[in-house]
Amino acid sequence: LTIMELTRPIQDTSLKRSLENSNVSGVSFFAKSMSVTKIIEGNPIFEAFGNAKTCGNNNSSRFGKVMKLQFDIREDSMNPDMPHTRMVGCINSTYLLEKSRVIRHSAGERGFHIFYQLLAARPTFLMQVWKEGFKINESVEEGGGRRMAWPSDFRYLIRDSRYGIPDGQDSVDAVPGMSDSKNWISTQKALQVFGIVGEELITLVRALCVVLQLGNISFGSNATESAMPQSGEYAVVTSDIELKKLSSLMGVSTSMLEDSFTEKIHVVRGVAMKMKLTPDDASKACDTFAKELYGLIWNYLVEKINIATDATRTYSSERSSQLGRISLVDMFGLENFPVNRFEQFCINYASEMIQHRYLTDNFKTMTDEYVTEKLRLDGMDDLQMVDNSDLMELLGGKIGIIVALDEECVRQGGSDSMFVYKVKVVHEMSSRMVNDRHHSAGIFSIRHSADTIEYTADEFMERNSDQMTHDLVNLGCQCSNTIIKEQFSKVDKLSLAVSGARKSTKDTVLSKFRSELNKF
Repeated sequence: LTIMELTRPIQDTSLKRSLENSNVSGVSFFAKSMSVTKIIEGNPIFEAFGNAKTCGNNNSSRFGKVMKLQFDIREDSMNPDMPHTRMVGCINSTYLLEKSRVIRHSAGERGFHIFYQLLAARPTFLMQVWKEGFKINESVEEGGGRRMAWPSDFRYLIRDSRYGIPDGQDSVDAVPGMSDSKNWISTQKALQVFGIVGEELITLVRALCVVLQLGNISFGSNATESAMPQSGEYAVVTSDIELKKLSSLMGVSTSMLEDSFTEKIHVVRGVAMKMKLTPDDASKACDTFAKELYGLIWNYLVEKINIATDATRTYSSERSSQLGRISLVDMFGLENFPVNRFEQFCINYASEMIQHRYLTDNFKTMTDEYVTEKLRLDGMDDLQMVDNSDLMELLGGKIGIIVALDEECVRQGGSDSMFVYKVKVVHEMSSRMVNDRHHSAGIFSIRHSADTIEYTADEFMERNSDQMTHDLVNLGCQCSNTIIKEQFSKVDKLSLAVSGARKSTKDTVLSKFRSELNKF
């Protein structure tokens, strides 16, 4: 649509002259809108920061998007039934960015494109951004000398041993037919269109470097042979050099970084108490901060794009209310990977819901009309074969899987295994729920419209809650990087607004996502 808008001819010259005097902010009605150009230029940014190589697609979008295209509509006095329209803007809403891909990915896959594009940028630029991180001193065993950083130098870009997988196993650095260096140039040019140049570009790239460096922080136990047994085991940072690099990059002290990752503040009856974390919990806290930071960088970019493309910012309030709108939903198809986690469940729920809406709004309405008018339903019997109403009841009904997960998230002592157990018991008689006694405690399978999909429920609760501790939010607020600081300050204000409130099922990722889907 945007390409057609930029290239469409204007044949009626008399009409063109009559409307050219109808200006909006000094721009002729028929002038080519810069907003339309910016809508197109936003695509390389969405692809770089939101797409990744998966097993089935070298450029798979790992987020959902709704584009609300805006049109200026003017009546034609010569032909009132055929108004003239001009695309003038767009507002983007994005959903379910796969933040877990920041810290891990499956065999044969990659993280988000932007990280590989960045590492393929010119050395002079990388040295300007972060010299101590991108310039690697090799050991004597590796041949000595200095070189620029590779993806394998950052744990988040390989299949990391932090998750029980040998370093570098099945890692993919390059994608056939895709040039990360050329794509970085395209991404940089697109960022320039939205005013992200000079120091702001450096600040953005350094924020990405923080994400990468967080993966290189390792944790161990304080326990030694001389440690007193009663002192308890707790986490300490075991990568001092990497911690110093992160400290320099973020502009906060190493002690604050270590405390934020290895300690957690609990408030009991108004009294704040510090609790030491285990090495495993400290690693999870560090990963949570990295995922949240990347999500905030994404929000910053979407906001930048919307500021530049939203027509209501240049039109009067009266004209803004009269703009025509077309919403385009760019959602995921059904996904079935070797290991399907919370993100695949959300994606597949969205896919099934869109199919259900399409069937309801079209075929079922038509069927009801045929029945009412006592017409033959030749060819309509196949509708029952694709009807997924029973599946939608299983997924999103009053006692469905989503409700069960949300309730388990707010229940004291809730667990992923208990969530799976309850789902299997409550929906034992559902034809869509697979009853397989060989499943482990954290596995459940659903017969979707196109395929039977097995889900691994590990971290379902954590990802559905998507909450950070106040310690991590405060760490982001203390960062010297202006983008990180400003974005975490917004999170801090939001957390203060709801502090002290009881956890609600309305605050979960799935509940918010389902609410947005219902609006569509």
